[in-house]
Amino acid sequence: MSEAVAIRDHREPNAKITRMLSRAADQRARGVRWSGIALALNRSQVALCEYVALHAATWERLLRLAEGRVFREAGSEALQVMRTLLRAESETIQRDVGRTLTNLMFRSTRDNTGELVPLNPREEAVMDFVTRENAHDQDEEENDTADSC
Repeated sequence: MSEAVAIRDHREPNAKITRMLSRAADQRARGVRWSGIALALNRSQVALCEYVALHAATWERLLRLAEGRVFREAGSEALQVMRTLLRAESETIQRDVGRTLTNLMFRSTRDNTGELVPLNPREEAVMDFVTRENAHDQDEEENDTADSC
């Protein structure tokens, strides 16, 4: 490991490095591997990882912002799919999608505090499943040492 990683810089990175880290965070939030990000930025993976380690606080902030954008985009795409399903031939699909959209609308307007609204048991079961699947995916990703910082 180079000295650049060992000596932590608590200052904000310059504008050029911040733009590079922001591009890297956008790609990482979308699931791009470190090697792919490094290639897209014309950097070595080692150098990219050193920048991330050197400016860890900035990296975490930019990554959280990128993840939020990706989450909102995914939500918008899901809403479009659900609106399309409202026109399905099956009345059962129309009913279920309508119920889901109504529930989402209700949940988004009934609590403007920013706090999460409690889930019903069915939603809780879905969240448990997704959490378990994500943990499984993270375990596989952690075992892939060739693509890590």
